Amino acid sequence: MDTQTYEKKRKRKIFLSILMILFVGIILTASTYAWFTANQTVTVQTIDVNVAAQNGLQISTDGTSWKTVITNEDLLATLGSSTLYPGNTNMLPFRGDGSTPSASIVPVSTTADTAVSGKLKYFIGSVDSDATGTELLTATAMTEAKGQEGSLVAFDLFFQVTQESQVYLTRNSAVTVWSDGDNTTTTSEETDKGLQNSARVAWLREGNSPIGTALSTVQAQSASGTTSSGKGNTTGNVIVWEPNSNTHSASGISHAAIYTSTTVTSNSPTVLAYNGIKAAISTGVPLNSTNSSYFGSVTGLFSTQETGVGNGQTWFKLSAGITKVRFYLWIEGQDVDCENNASGQSLSYDMQFSLLDEV
Repeated sequence: MDTQTYEKKRKRKIFLSILMILFVGIILTASTYAWFTANQTVTVQTIDVNVAAQNGLQISTDGTSWKTVITNEDLLATLGSSTLYPGNTNMLPFRGDGSTPSASIVPVSTTADTAVSGKLKYFIGSVDSDATGTELLTATAMTEAKGQEGSLVAFDLFFQVTQESQVYLTRNSAVTVWSDGDNTTTTSEETDKGLQNSARVAWLREGNSPIGTALSTVQAQSASGTTSSGKGNTTGNVIVWEPNSNTHSASGISHAAIYTSTTVTSNSPTVLAYNGIKAAISTGVPLNSTNSSYFGSVTGLFSTQETGVGNGQTWFKLSAGITKVRFYLWIEGQDVDCENNASGQSLSYDMQFSLLDEV
């Protein structure tokens, strides 16, 4: 073989090798996974919270001022006051006016299986690639404290009934893309990126006191553990709600195979099972890991479809008196729709409770 022919073949091999490297690089770059792969850039731009009560059920942010509708502004008042509810540990990463973006939150995960000092255990995940391109997940325990922003939304509400009552989550309850109501699509919060499909809400019942109990006692109620039999009765104290469970974004569908062999479509009748994080992960594990030391089933989980919760979705059965409940609103990192393309969206969490099952 002459020198010129050899040189041509050598250059062609080098060229093909470069193309292959570029191709592999493109594949790795385009791949998306649960747990945003660049957590520090993730944003849920605006969180709009609305909790309503009907048919004789009363709610309060402090256990003494009773209302039928609670909004961002009502919750924020608990942070700025030293008298209404001085011992609260509410975490409210929003401004309350609904007009401008606020502090971002990042994906977290929980199994909701343990409550310590009235708080559920949550873990903040981080994803990095190793030398082979494998995406590895690590997780650290989240510190929950008053005014802390950047991870999830958490706040206490108080429910008052004069006799034992079954409370229902009505069909007006939903987690949806937030809109400022100007009927335009020029702002990112009004663009559906599928982030609402990985939203979660948890309710932790802290305790119950008779009407007339000292306010300091009512406010200080605190759960020391969790039981999953709470939905619809008085014995359990934790419920986790997964709205939009049948809906998946195109990006979520494209990488769902990492976690499940189930066929996933944009509107699937099958609810995809997932395991929450239950312990810190110091040494990275693959995203599809099922290591029982770190992952487990979610306590008290129930799922509803995008079309709504339907009638008769039982919540807690409340004993007569004042019941303190801690609310958690978050983006579940272990959900297949929690992926890079969903970042930068704003969400509305609407919850309506009633003493009737047909509202």
